[in-house]
Amino acid sequence: MDFTAQIRELIDRPTELRFKQVQTILYDFSYKLVNSKGSHFRFKKNNFLSITIVVHSKKVKKWYVRRMCKILLSQLPLSAP
Repeated sequence: MDFTAQIRELIDRPTELRFKQVQTILYDFSYKLVNSKGSHFRFKKNNFLSITIVVHSKKVKKWYVRRMCKILLSQLPLSAP
């Protein structure tokens, strides 16, 4: 399964992820951690939407994973069906 398919799968059937997994995905997309306060972490990439992730017990809730994946998917080049 390619990366785009994995992102689409997370949008269709979101699951909680560990913060380290989310952080790795965002770093792969060239996002940088610009601010953190308590359980809120904000990642930013030039000319793109910032992504705020809320972490509880080292996990990221499904809602935040889905939102993050939608933003990331919009940055991928369109592929042929």
